[in-house]
Amino acid sequence: MRRRLAFFLMIVVILWLPQTVYAQPETVNYQVDRDYPPFSYTTDGSLYGFDPYLTNIIFNSDAYTLDYSTDSWDQVYPRLVSGEIDLAGIIAVTEQRKQEVLFSGPLFNSYIAVYTRSDFRKITLEDLARLRVGVGRGYYSESVLRDELTIDTYVAYDDLNGAIHDLKTGAIDVIFENQQLLDNLLIREGHKGPVVAQFTELYPRAHAYAISKKRPELVSFINQRISELKRSGVFEEIYTKYFYEHTADYIRIRNWRIAFSVILVLILFAGLFRLMQTVIRLLKSDLQRSLSHLESARDELAAANITLQSKLAEIEDLAYVNRVTRLPNKNRFKETVEHLISDPSIDYFCFLFLDLDDFKEVNEAFGHGIGDQVLQKIARRLSSAELESHVQVFNLGSDEFACLFIRGSNSVVCPDSTRMLERIAKPLAIADHVFNLSASGGIVSYPEHGETFDELFKNADTALYHAKSIQRGIATVYDPAFGQAVIAKTLLQRDLRQALANQEFELHYQPQLIAKSGKICGFEALVRWNRPGHGRVSPLMFIKAAEESQLIIPLGEWVLRTACHFIRELNARSQSTFYVSVNISSIQIHQDHFVDHILEILEQTGLNPTCLELEITESAFLKTTEQIISKLDRLRSAGIRIALDDFGTGYSSLSYLKELPMSTLKIDRSFIQNLLDDPKAKSLTRSIITIGHLLDMNVVAEGIETQEQRTYLASIECDCFQGYLIQKPLPEKQLYEWLETIGTGT
Repeated sequence: MRRRLAFFLMIVVILWLPQTVYAQPETVNYQVDRDYPPFSYTTDGSLYGFDPYLTNIIFNSDAYTLDYSTDSWDQVYPRLVSGEIDLAGIIAVTEQRKQEVLFSGPLFNSYIAVYTRSDFRKITLEDLARLRVGVGRGYYSESVLRDELTIDTYVAYDDLNGAIHDLKTGAIDVIFENQQLLDNLLIREGHKGPVVAQFTELYPRAHAYAISKKRPELVSFINQRISELKRSGVFEEIYTKYFYEHTADYIRIRNWRIAFSVILVLILFAGLFRLMQTVIRLLKSDLQRSLSHLESARDELAAANITLQSKLAEIEDLAYVNRVTRLPNKNRFKETVEHLISDPSIDYFCFLFLDLDDFKEVNEAFGHGIGDQVLQKIARRLSSAELESHVQVFNLGSDEFACLFIRGSNSVVCPDSTRMLERIAKPLAIADHVFNLSASGGIVSYPEHGETFDELFKNADTALYHAKSIQRGIATVYDPAFGQAVIAKTLLQRDLRQALANQEFELHYQPQLIAKSGKICGFEALVRWNRPGHGRVSPLMFIKAAEESQLIIPLGEWVLRTACHFIRELNARSQSTFYVSVNISSIQIHQDHFVDHILEILEQTGLNPTCLELEITESAFLKTTEQIISKLDRLRSAGIRIALDDFGTGYSSLSYLKELPMSTLKIDRSFIQNLLDDPKAKSLTRSIITIGHLLDMNVVAEGIETQEQRTYLASIECDCFQGYLIQKPLPEKQLYEWLETIGTGT
């Protein structure tokens, strides 16, 4: 009897367990537009894009299982409204859609942009009513065009590639569409040059998950998962992966590079034009005075022609040759690559992008003089290499080189690249020092890795970054998977936010001396960051990341406030009137309340405005010059000093320099390094000092490392010095100790 009872109980348990312990997950019917990049798109029958990537992570749960499919949007949305499907992915939130379906919390904003052919005339939004407008059928851009702009005559496209084709052929005049979607299509299909955006970031719309009213429980589930992904940083990484190249920061950096080249060319040609006008005017005046002076005028013309040729050669040298290594620079490299791309007889070439590993440590430990000699020997080694393929060597920056392989095949490039790295890695003797350097490289080939210079260079940089992340001293061939470098930048920006919250930054101060008296007149405040788990990070790296993420605004405010506290306390201790120089980003200057924030910090810290100097680079004046000058006028009126930093390396133009309310002109260290050996550097440095004095400015020379440099600069009436010869940047405590040793009375 007991055996029968036990058997019966076992049968009951077996029948009960599957319905209790092993509960089946609920199915979620998920359907998206099959071609709406970068949100969603299909390739070879597989679904890709930001939408499905994020959705799969959200529903990586035991509670739900996804049953996903694709269709055109005019079929997907009605199914969601009727409840035939449960989830239609991420779409724009509109008032009409709120009545028809449920939405999760907003994820981000999307914008409308207006696109035309690059040769099309400038238009206004009011012109759209009189133009032939194309728009995606059923997308929220169509409702904006129809309801908010009240335009009901337009062409609706099921496939936006058809709209792009019609725009290029003239069948329509403009495309009114989602900015992220159309930018992605233009870049992917190679239409970015012929098609341009005349207006961007119009009509912002929140985007969220669209959910059937039959499945309201999915709203809270999705909101909870999104909140978790945002706190962990995963959401930001996914968003960056799919949208970075279409963000305002990316476009701004690209436009900055284009503007730099255009302005440089305009400045060079304007100078030549004015010089030629002056010569011709003088010659005409002499000829008109007397025919007897004809021979003299002819001699003057010949002399002027010689001068002009000399100037042309000098300008050519400055524009296309690296001043330290005498190798062709990045401008020449870009021209050479673009010429190869346009040559129909060239169907293949490749280049190796090199960066010396930890070269900055050589400069910091031994000074820029030794560093320059290292670069010169490296340049000679690369240029004299005997390789299987023809190679041209370029010096793109301080420690960046490019080796362009014009002939050869893929089987030749990698061995040749390895030989280049091996030549750099050989011990290098300079003076009493022996250096064992290495270099990392990125390799790209045309047309496999890009069909334009910008694409090739960007991908080479990505491959270089990947090589450094794996092992220093190697070169890697570009692979699209290397895009993870973008995620690394996202992590850097995330750590910057934490660094601000955790007070991980520190200020160092470098003294400035008056040339005639040798007395200290002020200090430059320089920010430093020791990143947890990574060590000390170069300011060039984290300042750039801070600017791209707008974190430069709170960081700059902290630097300014800390520096003001320091100099006020130092002056109180020493009974002095030292000033402190603080570097200001162009992003800070363009803030609406920039001047008010500066004056507020001075009032809160109790610092006399005459003890504060703001250092601004020439790039700040590329746009809205009048607004910037107005802000600087207010600061000068309050007694604050304004310094133009790194003069001569950017967009130097006397036409605006004379209009700027500057009190100080800082000569960039690149002029000082070769000052005694380079006649051109001497001439340019003397000219800069003369210009500064004519404009009633105090002139400061940066990067002084030898007594000979100091003596020469004093002889040509440079006002102040700054550099390692006087003292390296020191943290506050060490600076006070140093000041005690030299007897400042602190």
